[in-house]
Amino acid sequence: MEQEKDPALSYKAVQHLHIFIFVLAAVHVVFCALTVFFGRAQIRRWKRWEDDVQKKEDNPQEDN
Repeated sequence: MEQEKDPALSYKAVQHLHIFIFVLAAVHVVFCALTVFFGRAQIRRWKRWEDDVQKKEDNPQEDN
């Protein structure tokens, strides 16, 4: 005797799940890209600051 099996999720629920996963992945990629972009910008600011401090230590007579 064969039993009828009900799907765990309806077709519409699976569609919504796929859309949710796609949006979640897209948001993840965007946030990762923004993190890298802002991280590199911050590192460039720190590098400029370190270079300025090093110049002032090398040449203490300049008051720039």
